[in-house]
Amino acid sequence: LVTAGKLDEAIEELNKAAESGKHVTDIHATLGHLWFEKRNWAEAAKHYHAVVEKDVKHQTAHYNLGLALQRQEKFEEAATEFQTALVIDPKRWQAHFGGGLCLLNLRRVEDAVAALDAALQEANGQNQDRILAAKAVALQESGKLDEAAAIYQKLLPGDPNSPELLANLIAISIAKKDDNRTKELSERLIKVQPDSRHALEGLTAVAMARADFQAAGQYASQLVKAAPDFYDAHFHLGVALHKTGRLEQAASAYQQAAALKPEGTISLEFPHLLRLIEGCQFDTIYHEHFSYLSLLVVERVLRANGLRAFDVERLTTHGGSLRLYVCHANAPFVPRP
Repeated sequence: LVTAGKLDEAIEELNKAAESGKHVTDIHATLGHLWFEKRNWAEAAKHYHAVVEKDVKHQTAHYNLGLALQRQEKFEEAATEFQTALVIDPKRWQAHFGGGLCLLNLRRVEDAVAALDAALQEANGQNQDRILAAKAVALQESGKLDEAAAIYQKLLPGDPNSPELLANLIAISIAKKDDNRTKELSERLIKVQPDSRHALEGLTAVAMARADFQAAGQYASQLVKAAPDFYDAHFHLGVALHKTGRLEQAASAYQQAAALKPEGTISLEFPHLLRLIEGCQFDTIYHEHFSYLSLLVVERVLRANGLRAFDVERLTTHGGSLRLYVCHANAPFVPRP
């Protein structure tokens, strides 16, 4: 039945066979495989779990259960099963690899790197590129950008148009503020994927860094279409429109960005008008200061835009300044007395 592709009928026959009480472990193992093939991870996990209940030291069930749990994004449980599989068979590189991926998703990047190194050692060249790519991601997550980039560069000749490798290299070059490299990689990726979020993000970042706000606006507009839920796309579009004098459109872009981060905060700092008047600080007035603000005025502006200050600090800079911490009006931040 399986050979003929009749998986449902095969499952039905195996369920009947299980009722006899004979060869139950093998039947559940096979049912787990069939449900896994049907991409029903929960059913697969149920049957693999039945196997390990019957045979705690089953050679493959813990590993297969780990895979089924991993597909359901139950990474903590999956990592435990992969670890148990390694107790039974310490040289099973696939269990090291699966455990490493789970640890990476759990943001335990140092443990993930250790598991992936073990996978590389035990695999003896099998699936080396796949394991190395995962290790590079873990290194990138841990802030070891140069080490991660070196691995991506090593892998790139084997797949020079890989969107994943190029996207990760773009992210690293943005983080390192390497505009030339970011531009080169982004232009390379956009030829492969014209609507690539990562390529458009890179080109936007370069244009912003070079104060080319016209180009930044064009790239950011494309980025908004490619990734409408990406906060940075709307924010950078707002800045580019603001800088090129399109204020109404800029306000709309900023509002879209704000809506995507309902619990986002901003910090505003400005010379305090009250201190300027009280201290007769005429020498702080010069052309670079376009406005002189009081707390009451700023709070009024914030309210008009659905925002509020939840904390204020007095600073000594510029003869006396204020630093406001601002959130959405309905955000959960409690005002400081």
